[in-house]
Amino acid sequence: MPLINTINHNNGFVKVWKIEETVDEILAELQVSDDDLQKVNSFKLVKRKLEFLCTRCLISEVIGVYPKISYLDSGKPILENSEYIISISHTNGFVAVAFTTNGVPGVDIEYPSDRVMKIAQRFISADEDLFIPVADNNKYYSLIWCIKEALYKLLDTEGVIFNEDLLCKPFVISNQGIVNTSVFVNDSTEYLNIHYLITPEYYLAYKI
Repeated sequence: MPLINTINHNNGFVKVWKIEETVDEILAELQVSDDDLQKVNSFKLVKRKLEFLCTRCLISEVIGVYPKISYLDSGKPILENSEYIISISHTNGFVAVAFTTNGVPGVDIEYPSDRVMKIAQRFISADEDLFIPVADNNKYYSLIWCIKEALYKLLDTEGVIFNEDLLCKPFVISNQGIVNTSVFVNDSTEYLNIHYLITPEYYLAYKI
């Protein structure tokens, strides 16, 4: 099965899975729990079935058993049968999971698209727009969206306004790197470094 990338850090790691299997192929190899099989059968879209199943394939590769995952009301996943704390993301054809045993992870994966141009005003602040080159604004917007989604998952806090509460410091985009961010929640400011990776097939942002 196509586990295509592993990124290791001191506090944990991120794994990326390329979805190439069919639903039937996964079900033939993965011992899916009865509850999860019922969920899979309830999904109408094949894409949703594959994302759900490949997420569990990836996690089972790491922990060695089929994962038991529950969800908070916010949608945050809890891995019940492992010491790992996880964050999950998926996009067209890919699944990413961040693992740590110390702290709270956040990960997001996005496929390259012009769609961010239509919603940029919802998540790009005026200060951020000042350092973004017009010629590369789609690439910057895509990465900043990915970074802020990873931050949002990490924070797991209601009422966060992306273009006010989650801000990226000026940076020059590369294929991989670190972006300094400032996060305003609960009347306080926190400064977090978010790692990123850009490939022809996806943008990946994570904090572990």
